[in-house]
Amino acid sequence: MRKILTKLSKRVGALAVISALVASSLNFVGCDSASASENGTKKIVVGIASATEDMAYYNEAGELDGFEYQLLVAIDDLLDDYTFEYNTSDFSNILIQLDTNAIDIGVHQFEYSDARAAKYVYGTEGYLEYNTYLIVPTDSEYTSIEDLAGKVYGGYQNDATTAVIEKYNEENPDKALVIDYAGSLSSEILVESFLQGVWDVRHGTQRTVDKYNAEYGNGEEIFKIIGDVLNSTEAYLLYPSGTDEEFVAEVDEAIRTLKSNGTLKKLSEEYLGGDYIPDLD
Repeated sequence: MRKILTKLSKRVGALAVISALVASSLNFVGCDSASASENGTKKIVVGIASATEDMAYYNEAGELDGFEYQLLVAIDDLLDDYTFEYNTSDFSNILIQLDTNAIDIGVHQFEYSDARAAKYVYGTEGYLEYNTYLIVPTDSEYTSIEDLAGKVYGGYQNDATTAVIEKYNEENPDKALVIDYAGSLSSEILVESFLQGVWDVRHGTQRTVDKYNAEYGNGEEIFKIIGDVLNSTEAYLLYPSGTDEEFVAEVDEAIRTLKSNGTLKKLSEEYLGGDYIPDLD
């Protein structure tokens, strides 16, 4: 069972609703007592994006959709003791909500990083391959990170791959890239800005390159990968510090079931255009 909580700030009594969500989640899986839904199951508040193309967005019918949303729906369907509710937000606010226990699960293609693992609880079963590379326009002469000294790299705050570039800059000050911490952008604006030279380089997955070339290249390849893998990991669900290990294990087992029965592969092909699901651990 699922419920979507959206645009809370526009509703009458919004502050009261938000306060209630915070209070209920503080008493849930990360703490000693559980919050009950109307049907007697345990309520799980999921922090999820609403404007991330292919992953979590509102479709033409005004309904939340996308690969990550449907992943959580499928997990919810397998866990009879829980009811998932969805609180839409952006990347940075999902992390803030995890910090304050305002949500019980965060989902936003979270790669593994040691810094993040020190603050939150990671699920152990990855649901999406996430090997990231440097990406440049096809007509670029750059071939590796060593060619990019002084060039502008478009990264993100609190991002695992951007952290790799930050570490590279620290270790190679004479070859450092200039990091522009861009906010969340639509694919169309990002591609247009990239091609116009706002950034010399960005990072992404092979799936990112395939998507941009297919949707914006007019039959041509407009972006390419250079160099070696920057960060080889998978995307995981993220939980507040102190979350009950048994609950995390139940969700991990549900993800394994969805891998083994082909559900995740089907969702990946439907929403992402190919099979980007990692093998069973």
